[in-house]
Amino acid sequence: ALTLMLACPSLFWNFGGPLDKLVLHRGTSIYLPEGDCHMLPEVLGTDAYSLLAGQARPGLRVLVHVAADGTLGGCEISVVQTSLAANLTYVDSQAVLDALAAGEALPQNAAAPFAEQLRMGLAMARQRQTARIADGAVIMDRPDPVIRLEGEGAEVRVEVGLDYQASDAQMLVAEMMILASAAVAHWARERGMAMLHRVQDVVLPREYAGVWSTPQDMTRIMRALTPSGLEVQARPHAALGLDRYTPVTSPLRRYPDLVNEAQVVHFLCTGQPRWSEDALVSLLHALSPALDGAGQVQRFRPRYWKLLFFRQQGDKVWWSGVITEENDAFVSVSLPDQGMFVRGRRKLFDDRAHPGLQVDVRIGKVHPLYNEIMILEAVPAD
Repeated sequence: ALTLMLACPSLFWNFGGPLDKLVLHRGTSIYLPEGDCHMLPEVLGTDAYSLLAGQARPGLRVLVHVAADGTLGGCEISVVQTSLAANLTYVDSQAVLDALAAGEALPQNAAAPFAEQLRMGLAMARQRQTARIADGAVIMDRPDPVIRLEGEGAEVRVEVGLDYQASDAQMLVAEMMILASAAVAHWARERGMAMLHRVQDVVLPREYAGVWSTPQDMTRIMRALTPSGLEVQARPHAALGLDRYTPVTSPLRRYPDLVNEAQVVHFLCTGQPRWSEDALVSLLHALSPALDGAGQVQRFRPRYWKLLFFRQQGDKVWWSGVITEENDAFVSVSLPDQGMFVRGRRKLFDDRAHPGLQVDVRIGKVHPLYNEIMILEAVPAD
C-alpha cells in the first residue's frame, strides 16, 4: 500500500467568498520565465496551507492499495493532522537513486535518510507505468528546455537550453500523482459523487501505447491525440491509460483540484458531497474561461521568449534538428535542445528528406510578437 499526503486547503476554504471569486478567476498557477503567478496568495499557497517539514498541518491522506503487477486496488481517504519529516528536491532525490542504481555510497544530502523509501517508490512507479502502458497509456519522454532571462526591458537577453534532468525522481512523483487521482476517481464513483474529471476520450491504435522519445514518433502520435478537457461526466483519459481521472493532487495551484478535494472533504465530514452534478456543471462554466486564458498564456509566453532567443542569435547560426513531417509544400523540423518546431519550404530540402532524418538548419524571419519563424536553409547533418 502507498500513503500519499496532500495539502488540504479546502478544509478552511470559503467558497463563494470574495477571495474565492478572485482565485476562481485565476483558475490555476502560471509558471513563466519572467516569474510565477500563484493561484493563491503566497502567504497561503506556499506557507499556511503547504505541507512544510516539521510543521503540523491538516492533510488529505490517500492510502492506495497497489498489486504486485502495478494495477490499482482499493483506496482509503481521511483528513488527518500531519507533520512531514522532510521536503526533498528532485536533484537530491535523483542523486540518491543514481547511487542506489550504481551500488555506490549514498551522497550526503537531505534525501539520503530516505533512500529506502525512494527505492521502493521508484520500483512502484515503474510498475504503475508498466500497468498503464498495458492499458494503452502513451508517454512522451522529452526533456523540457529551460528559459533564462537576464537584464531588463529592451536589454533583456534570453538563453534556452537543456538543463539537468532528474528523470527517475520526476517519474516517481508523476506516477504517484496519477495514481492518487485515479484512486480518488474510483473512490468517488463508488459513492456516487459528482467530480470534475480530466477527459481525453479518443480511441488510439494499440501500437501507440508505450514510451516515445524520438521527435518523429512523438509528432506522429500527437496527431492522433485530441486535447484533454475538464468535464463533469466521467470518461476515459486515453494518453494516461485510465478509465477515469479526477485531478486532486494540486489544490494549492489548480482550482479544479481544490474543488475535487472539497467534494471529498465535505463527504468525509457530512456524508454528502458539497456540490450536485448540476452545481458542478455551473461552476465549470464559470471556471473554463479562466483556465483557457491561463493555458494560452502558459503556452505562448514561453514561445515568445524562445522566438526572441532565436532572433537574438541571428540568422547565421546552424541548429541541429530532426525532420518530423514533410509534404510537397513544407517540411517540419524539431529542434529538441530548444523545444521548438520550425518549418521551411520543401525546395530547401533535398530528395532525402523524410521523418527521422537529422538535419542542420539556419533560421530567420523571426518576429516574436507575430509568432513567426522560418527555416532559411537546410542540409543533412554530418
